[in-house]
Amino acid sequence: SDIDDVGDDTHLTMLEMLGNFSFGGYFKKEAITYGYQFITQEMGLKIDYVTIFEGSDGVPADNESEQIWKSLNPNLTIKKSGRADNFWGPTGDQGPCGPTTEIYVDGYEVWNIVFNEYYQDKNGKCAKLAKPGVDTGAGLERLTAVMQKKKSVYETDLFSSVYQKVGQLATKKNLKSQRIVTEHARAITFLLSEGILPSNKEQGYVARRLIRRLIVHSQLLGIDNKHNQKFIEDFIKLMSDFYPQLHDNQGKILAAFVQEEDHFIRTLDMGMKRLAKIFISKPKTISGHDAFLLYDSFGFPLELTQELAAAKKIKVDHQGFQQELEEQKERSRTAQKGFYKGGLAGMS
Repeated sequence: SDIDDVGDDTHLTMLEMLGNFSFGGYFKKEAITYGYQFITQEMGLKIDYVTIFEGSDGVPADNESEQIWKSLNPNLTIKKSGRADNFWGPTGDQGPCGPTTEIYVDGYEVWNIVFNEYYQDKNGKCAKLAKPGVDTGAGLERLTAVMQKKKSVYETDLFSSVYQKVGQLATKKNLKSQRIVTEHARAITFLLSEGILPSNKEQGYVARRLIRRLIVHSQLLGIDNKHNQKFIEDFIKLMSDFYPQLHDNQGKILAAFVQEEDHFIRTLDMGMKRLAKIFISKPKTISGHDAFLLYDSFGFPLELTQELAAAKKIKVDHQGFQQELEEQKERSRTAQKGFYKGGLAGMS
C-alpha cells in the first residue's frame, strides 16, 4: 500500500523487520522499557521524541503509555495523534487492534510498538480483549541509516553498492527513479526466490508490478534494459551470505525476471502506440482517464506520461489521474478485506 512512497528517504516495499511479541506474558510497561533500553543503551542513540495515541472514535487516550515514558525519562518529548498515525488494525472488517507508540531518532520512525488490547467488530465497535498482546517492529534499514549517520537508507551498506551502480549507468539524473530501481531490484530478488512469480493475482500481482516499475524507472534514467538483470544479480551476491536461498535459487530468479521483462517491454511498446494515437489528435491535455489507463494497463507511471507529453507541449490531468488511482485503491482495499488474516507492526 506504500508503493507510491518508495523513492523518499525511508519507505521500502521490502524491509527486514526486527521485533518482539508477547501474547499475555508482558504488556506496556515491559515493551516500552525494552524499546527504550535497546535504543538508548544498546544502540547508544538519542531519542528525538515518541508518539502515543490521543484517543478517538470511542477508544480512550493511551494515558498508561504516556506515564510509562515519563517514568523512564521525564524530559522526553511526547507527541499525540489519532487513529491515522497511532492506532493499528484490524487487518480486515474485524479483529484485534489497538494503540501504538512510536520512537523517532534523527527524524526516522525506527520503532513501532503495537498494543493489541481491543477487538473491533464488524460495526467498528471496540471491546477490551481478555488477554492483550504486544507486537513491536523496528526497521533494520532505518536503524542502519541512523547508526551509520546517513541521510537515507540507500546510502547505507545495505543498498549503496547497487544504488551507486544504478546512478553511474544512468544517462539522465532522477533521484527518485534511482532509488526505485534499487529498492525494487532487492524486493524482486526476494519475491522470486520465494517462488512468487509475476501474475495478475494476489502476491503475483505485487511481483509483476515491482518488476514493471523497475523497468520503467530504469528507462526514465536512460539505462539500457540489459543492465536490469545485473541489478538482481548484484543483490543475490550482496545478500546470499545471510540468505543462502538466493544463491541456491539464482537460476530460477533470473529466468522469471527475464521472462517478465521481455513480456513487459512488448506491453510498453503497445502503450507507446496507444499514446501515439492520443498525440495524433493533438489534445491540449491528456485526460486523467487516459493517463490512468496507460498506468494500469501498460505500466506507464504518471511521470513517464508527463515526460513524453511535455516533449509535445501537452499537459496531463494530474487531478483526474489521482482520482482514478484512489478509486482503484479503494477497490483494492475492499478486495483485500478477508484475504489478509494477520500482519506485523507497520512502519509509516
